[in-house]
Amino acid sequence: MREDLVPAFDGAETHEHGVTVRFDGSDDTLAAVARFVAEEKECCSFADYTIAVSPPYDETQLTVTGPPGTEELFAEAFVDRLSGEQPLGPPG
Repeated sequence: MREDLVPAFDGAETHEHGVTVRFDGSDDTLAAVARFVAEEKECCSFADYTIAVSPPYDETQLTVTGPPGTEELFAEAFVDRLSGEQPLGPPG
């Protein structure tokens, strides 16, 4: 978990095979989301990661999708930590 993403977190939605997480649209946040994906794809290579930035560029979205179980994994291990429902640090 990247602690620099916590203050930028702006909400999330789950869907059938993943999650979409919203962050503020700052350049620093966009860079932090890209670093997160670069790190995460090493351990969770089963998932697809999509970063979306659209005008008026006030929000960065990260969508993570994958096989069954991806939604639960990222909702618990990522979104809950961003929202403060679980402490930061490694899962478990």
